[in-house]
Amino acid sequence: MIIMRDLTSLDLKFLLPELEILRGGRIQKIYQVEKKIWMEIHVHGHGTKYFYFSPGKIFLSDTKVPGPQNPRNFAMLLRKYLSNQRILDITQPGFERIIDIETEHYTLHLEIFSKGNAILCDKAGIIIQPLENQHWKDRNIYPSKPYLYPPAILNPFNMSIQEYEQIFEGKKKQLVIFMAIKMGLSGVFAEEICSRAGIEKSTPCQDLTEPQIVK
Repeated sequence: MIIMRDLTSLDLKFLLPELEILRGGRIQKIYQVEKKIWMEIHVHGHGTKYFYFSPGKIFLSDTKVPGPQNPRNFAMLLRKYLSNQRILDITQPGFERIIDIETEHYTLHLEIFSKGNAILCDKAGIIIQPLENQHWKDRNIYPSKPYLYPPAILNPFNMSIQEYEQIFEGKKKQLVIFMAIKMGLSGVFAEEICSRAGIEKSTPCQDLTEPQIVK
């Protein structure tokens, strides 16, 4: 049985090198069905690639899926701004569940968390149009508003042992739960990390010893 799950921040970190093939490619066509968006991108020396996005999912393929006969409004807007644009960069900001596609004149922010969203911005970071207007506690996703990233989450790849000690200090929460939620690793990877480190997953964070933290 195949268990489908949403991509985590960790997944995106290791997916990014695969997506870097799109750098220098030109966006040719864009399609949309509900919240699913896919782009046809011509990459010199590699032919046509198909980049797919939907809430919780991002992947690259050589297989084309036929687009709808009647394009959605957001797809038409993306075509207006992004058709024939060259992709300058494709990045994951920090350890967020976001992929940023930077073109010559615009940036498309693809948020895969929660309900998902795609937000087209100009070079000044002002929102031209989101797939869906959204109101959050810390930010608003509306046209003509500055695009703001969510509050930054911990990036376990940029932390020192001392910083790990600080975030675990005084935390009664179980290690596996803390890593899954606060460090954005999901339960699958958090349990695997505990297993490989030889640490009981239910250990309270505050009880970890320095050798355990190093592991």
